[in-house]
Amino acid sequence: MRVTPGETAIISGFSDPSAERLRYLGQSGLYPGTTVQVQALTEDRMVLLVAENVVAIDMKVTVFVFVKEDG
Repeated sequence: MRVTPGETAIISGFSDPSAERLRYLGQSGLYPGTTVQVQALTEDRMVLLVAENVVAIDMKVTVFVFVKEDG
C-alpha cells in the first residue's frame, strides 16, 4: 500500500492469504472494494479513515495490501 497523507484509494486485494492477517485487516474494516483515505503516517502505523472510522494499522501489514486510485 503506497499512498501518502491526504490521498484516497480503493483496496483492490491482498497478497497474503493468511487467516490471521486477513482477520486483522477485516477487523480494521479493510476489504476489497473499501475506500480509504490516509490521515497520517508514523514510523510504525498508517492512520486511515475507513467508512467514517479512523483506524491505525501496522506498517508491516501495509505491504500486503494492494490499492488503486480512487477516481
